[in-house]
Amino acid sequence: MEKFSTKNGVSVMAYKGDAMTLLAFDLASNRRKNLAGFTIRYKYKVNGEWQQSYIFNRLKFPKSFFDAHSEIPPEDRNSTLYSPIQKFNWVHVPNTNINTELPSFGDYTYEVTPRYMVDNTLLDMDDALTVKVKINVSPFNLKKTEVGFTRGFVSSVG
Repeated sequence: MEKFSTKNGVSVMAYKGDAMTLLAFDLASNRRKNLAGFTIRYKYKVNGEWQQSYIFNRLKFPKSFFDAHSEIPPEDRNSTLYSPIQKFNWVHVPNTNINTELPSFGDYTYEVTPRYMVDNTLLDMDDALTVKVKINVSPFNLKKTEVGFTRGFVSSVG
């Protein structure tokens, strides 16, 4: 299953995987200047209550960037809110940066926003560029699963 959404020159495609989602992004050429990366927030339900979080990036901006932005708490510096993902794809696996014992499966809404930097300053998010895509995140039903090749999907975060 795949879901596609586009808005104001920003496109997002979500591909359902086995208990994970591959997100792929694209920008119109006029949206690429000063691009710093993508902020990704996701929303999902736990026990009937909506939860939300930002995906964490494996990389963060250099210390000098955060020295100039001392109001950013150290524990949030790997959040894509402050360290946008600098790729055009990302695999999200539930429970990789939330404090629960078991992954939360169900319907997820991903909100992807391109972020821009001017003069070593990360600009505020522009909600007019935020694209939302909804997809179900759950393990595959093994009774209906066929063998296939997944190397490109699995290695996309590497």
